[in-house]
Amino acid sequence: MRLNQVLIVLLLSTNFLAGLAWSEDESGGSIDAQIQGRWEVVAGVSQGRELLPAEFDGTYVAITVNQIVTTDRDENQRFKAIFVIDESKSPVQITMTSIAEDMVEDTPPKVKQPTNSVASGILKIVTPSQWILCYALPGAEPPTAFDSPVGSKLMLFKLERKSSGPVLNNAAK
Repeated sequence: MRLNQVLIVLLLSTNFLAGLAWSEDESGGSIDAQIQGRWEVVAGVSQGRELLPAEFDGTYVAITVNQIVTTDRDENQRFKAIFVIDESKSPVQITMTSIAEDMVEDTPPKVKQPTNSVASGILKIVTPSQWILCYALPGAEPPTAFDSPVGSKLMLFKLERKSSGPVLNNAAK
């Protein structure tokens, strides 16, 4: 009788662990893998001020391997950076380093980004089709929570996956 109980516990434990492994595989694997693709900015807060839809409508973020490119509604490239994600931290941390402005050919002169500026932040996968990014403007302290209080130098964005349209119009340049 005792042996049967041990076997049942072992069997249940094995099934439970197999279920956990299956859940991890179903989630898409690493955060890097989960955020690959084209995303639309659907909400944003800039330094404590909620952005109006007109300020972010048509803004897309395209992510491939370790590169992030943001384009506006006219498909003009506004930001291009390489990034590193640290999944060992909680919340997951991201460090984005802008690519030198002379490598961002389509960025109008009035909004050229500083050469090699670094923005540190955190991110959270909400669902397979939605994630949140919170980051500090270059030179500011990185966020520890998904918030952008008034007077802070923090940006907070909600992104949703888009399956249609161009993926990286200007990223290959």
